[in-house]
Amino acid sequence: MGENAFAQEAGLAVSGWKEMPLTAEPYLPELVGQTHKLILGKKSGRHSIELKLKDLGRKASEDQTEKLLLKVKLQAERTKTPVSDGDFKKMVEEVLGR
Repeated sequence: MGENAFAQEAGLAVSGWKEMPLTAEPYLPELVGQTHKLILGKKSGRHSIELKLKDLGRKASEDQTEKLLLKVKLQAERTKTPVSDGDFKKMVEEVLGR
């Protein structure tokens, strides 16, 4: 089983996956020693940003969420790779402050 078998990036897929995981996956990843993973990249949407912020214990206004989403998409497009958790935390500090 690949390490990204239970990874999600696209906005709509993330929304459905978080609310009803078994509609997007045939079984829970824990059954095979994996976990769900949210990837931030050029296909991410607002919901992905909000979920990552929640994981960090942070909240953002709609405007701040849009700014973060734009930063994520621009970096992912520029680097051709997903945005790391560390880079996202830096973006959050830039947009929301510490």
